[in-house]
Amino acid sequence: MKRFCLSPSLGAQLALALLARCVCPQTRAKAEQEARSAGLTGAEIDAAWAGRSFDVKASAAITFALAVRSFSEIAIAASRSRALRMGLSPQELELVEARALELTMLEITAGSRPDFSAPSKAVH
Repeated sequence: MKRFCLSPSLGAQLALALLARCVCPQTRAKAEQEARSAGLTGAEIDAAWAGRSFDVKASAAITFALAVRSFSEIAIAASRSRALRMGLSPQELELVEARALELTMLEITAGSRPDFSAPSKAVH
């Protein structure tokens, strides 16, 4: 039986896309450092922060992961269908879904830690 796993590059892109709204600077910095360690270029990192990728399969995986985070059944179904057409396997989509849920929880908990203080916005 073939064992499936996400490539380090795709895993890093998913983390960046799903943590783009995260307000914790340490979490964001760690995700970016892991992306650099996975070999992503600056342009690829910028694209992932924006929820995109230059690779068609990775882009479909990111779109699916963002749909999972939205909990929209329609968005999940549509993006799953597109990802399958782009060449992702059902097993890969299961891994993407699990990673999306894990990162969504990380984003939620990172902003709610007692030691976290969001940067204040200056009022002029």
